[in-house]
Amino acid sequence: QNWWIQRQGNQSTDNVIFSRRTKTTMEYTDGVADSDFFLTKAAATPLIGAVGITGGVASVATILLAFVPYQFIKMTAQMKEQRTKEERYLDALLAEEKKRKKKSLPSMSPLFKTKNQDSVSIINDSNNVSPPPDAGYRFDLIALFADITKWLEYDVLKTDLGGKLTWFNTDITVNPTVESAYFGFVAALSAQIYADVIYRFSDDLGSKVNREEVKTR
Repeated sequence: QNWWIQRQGNQSTDNVIFSRRTKTTMEYTDGVADSDFFLTKAAATPLIGAVGITGGVASVATILLAFVPYQFIKMTAQMKEQRTKEERYLDALLAEEKKRKKKSLPSMSPLFKTKNQDSVSIINDSNNVSPPPDAGYRFDLIALFADITKWLEYDVLKTDLGGKLTWFNTDITVNPTVESAYFGFVAALSAQIYADVIYRFSDDLGSKVNREEVKTR
């Protein structure tokens, strides 16, 4: 019994460490994707203008163009994360099977009974291992909607309010870097609220992990 409690504790600790590492990796990926978005947008803006597209259409076209590599970076990271989770799950099952074989004693029962006992034991062992939340990578439509909304809102704020913000009703203009960070925060918060509402009232759309996370907040 003590061995079982200790093993469960070790497994729980490993899962916490892995979750933290995964979160850090995804935050780093988001930072890289955001930087790539701005670079691509800056490069695409003159190209869109050279084609003769101007105004709001040009702004939306630039965002959609920059969104392609941005989304590709995020999807690649998410697929890699899912493969890692599945590999950890399989490794845990193999470890459980090895422990079961080491602790099992030779049986004098008939062959068919031994096979049945082994099958039941394997099933019980697999129940002791937490499976990955999603089997295989699943495209998250809600996250895609939130990302597009975020960048569209950011562009609207930047276009309409850029260079017009001042410090506490004074004539001192807000630094462009601080201004961009503020616009990004507002756009990201707004998009996250939209996504959370959809996740909370949806049973089929989006990732199961994200749905469960939102419902437990």
